[in-house]
Amino acid sequence: MQLPPALHSRLAGGPGAAEPLPVERDPAAGAPPFRFAARRVRFPREHEFFEDGDVLRHLYLQDVLTQVTEAPESISAWWKAVQRSSRPAKTGKITW
Repeated sequence: MQLPPALHSRLAGGPGAAEPLPVERDPAAGAPPFRFAARRVRFPREHEFFEDGDVLRHLYLQDVLTQVTEAPESISAWWKAVQRSSRPAKTGKITW
């Protein structure tokens, strides 16, 4: 097997900070062996691709994210009034 000249000289030389080797496609190789195109694939929830844990994990994370993104509910006026007027419980005898 013959090595490209750049690789051979790199291997023959000592260790050091050399320039990276150029990456070139061999024109004799022709076209790539496959053509990949990413595409979205949708499966129904009942599909065997999913396991119960995957679906439950997804639903849990979805709930967590929606709780984080929701605006916090304002405290009602009734609750504010209760907090203002709350006093420590009286201890001792109760008289009628």
